[in-house]
Amino acid sequence: MENISILGSTGSIGRQTLDIVRDHRDRLRVIALTANRNIERLQQQIEEFSPEFVCVTDERKAKELKRQIGSKVEIYPGVDGLVEAAAHPKANRG
Repeated sequence: MENISILGSTGSIGRQTLDIVRDHRDRLRVIALTANRNIERLQQQIEEFSPEFVCVTDERKAKELKRQIGSKVEIYPGVDGLVEAAAHPKANRG
């Protein structure tokens, strides 16, 4: 099983990447997702893929998402969260 982090999961390339994950759930697992401000789409992705960690770079939107989903998943706000997602210890390095 390959564990992956998807940076920019709510954008077009991120959504296409998640389409591939859907087709290969037996081989791919999402560990982390990141988004800038589209927390509505990110929340749907959290429900579907159950990542351990998400980052929302817009700190106001990160707080809003935290209020909406509670402790379902660890949420990191700001740019530092992008670094955490990219370097997540459970994510496989290619």
